Amino acid sequence: MCTITSHLKVSEEAYHSNSNKYIITGGPGVGKTTILQQLEDVLKVFEAAQHIITQDLKAGIEKPWAAADFEERIVALQKERQKEVKHVKDKIVFFDRSPIDTMTYYLMIRSLPVPEIIKNTVQKVIDKKFYNETVFLIDHLDFCEKTEIRAEKLEESIEIEQKIEESYIALGFKVVHIPRGTVEERIKKIIEVLSSNLHF
Repeated sequence: MCTITSHLKVSEEAYHSNSNKYIITGGPGVGKTTILQQLEDVLKVFEAAQHIITQDLKAGIEKPWAAADFEERIVALQKERQKEVKHVKDKIVFFDRSPIDTMTYYLMIRSLPVPEIIKNTVQKVIDKKFYNETVFLIDHLDFCEKTEIRAEKLEESIEIEQKIEESYIALGFKVVHIPRGTVEERIKKIIEVLSSNLHF
């Protein structure tokens, strides 16, 4: 797998941004959506891939993630959702994944070259400092439950988690691990980090 930085113009310095827009990420099935649903007093932007898969399955499309333009559609939706909250300044905004995740997935499973919409979108969020430098990575559990929209096994989920973390670190983000625990314990850890960033 090529590294994400080989496709982007990235400064050798760390990524610095005090944006009120945070990313929550991790491998499939780690509990991101549940945590996001229960976080209070924040705006929430839920996962684009999950939305697209759900809509395609309802339309009778089997294995929508296998479509050649799957990641491009995800990024297009992620861009639209970014625009919807671009000017929000008075609240913290949490994104369930970002285009950086999408590009990492693409590099793991697709042939090169990376589509322009994916590269350009990731480059723009880096250049514009759209997201806060702190990224919350939800550590994997001892299992990865297969569902209609999630096909990965535990080993695959762990590999995805590792590759996503590598991408964010390579781009200069500060990755904060949220360890296994109850939903309440994980949310408490996130709030502690947010508090230290002086947003609360």
